[in-house]
Amino acid sequence: MYDFIDDSFSRKNSHEYILSIQVSLNGFSFCIRELSGRILCFKHIDLKISSEQFISRRFADWCNEEELLQLTYNQKQLVYTGTRFTLLPQQMESEELKSDLRELLLQTSDEEEYAENWIKEVQAKLLFVLPPEFNGTVKEKLGEVRICHIVQKLINWQNLQTDESGLLLFFDHKDLFLVVKQNKQLTLANAFKVNHANDVIYYALSVTKQLKVDLKGCKVTTGGQSVLRNSLNEQLQQHFGTVESLAAGTTNSEKGEITMNDIICLI
Repeated sequence: MYDFIDDSFSRKNSHEYILSIQVSLNGFSFCIRELSGRILCFKHIDLKISSEQFISRRFADWCNEEELLQLTYNQKQLVYTGTRFTLLPQQMESEELKSDLRELLLQTSDEEEYAENWIKEVQAKLLFVLPPEFNGTVKEKLGEVRICHIVQKLINWQNLQTDESGLLLFFDHKDLFLVVKQNKQLTLANAFKVNHANDVIYYALSVTKQLKVDLKGCKVTTGGQSVLRNSLNEQLQQHFGTVESLAAGTTNSEKGEITMNDIICLI
């Protein structure tokens, strides 16, 4: 059963569609769109995978179970939601520095893999850790797929062309991804573990204080899946100028009304 499937969706026309997948320790999602962007189908399953060591095996099993993942698509993209990442400015890039970052900052093991995304908006590469055997598993099950990190998507979402300061809070259950922009520039991208709404407020206020952000002129945008979001808006409004939801909107499904920005796969 799917969370949502449009009446116009056609398996025989899958070669005209875009397949987007999202993977994290907390669950897997996929979304099928027309090239115009209109959503035709999406599905999310909650999981509690204890370690990144087990993601590749669980992902392979999931691909075998989901028949729509085995169709042919015009484009295929996979977004990995992991908390170990770093940005490397273009002018500082070197293989030696990449090696040092992987060893010292990302702390990759011999079994783990890493990937990189070029982010044009900030003229930098985003380096991130992938689970062991992940590249091979994805290629075996899906063929050629563009793998990117969730932070690349979040940075792209932040409109860096405006003067308005912005704070983007995106949740994957208890993982919080926080992106800050000021004066048309990205000033921070980080991930935190949160167990309570007060943790979110603490991190939001701490980073904005360190960066000397004008709180009343700062727009806060929230998105993703977390029970913490339900109690956050009122608290955030006490400190920041504007608080809104990412890609706000709802749709009806067999599971009832779904808030679109709560569905991870829709990124």
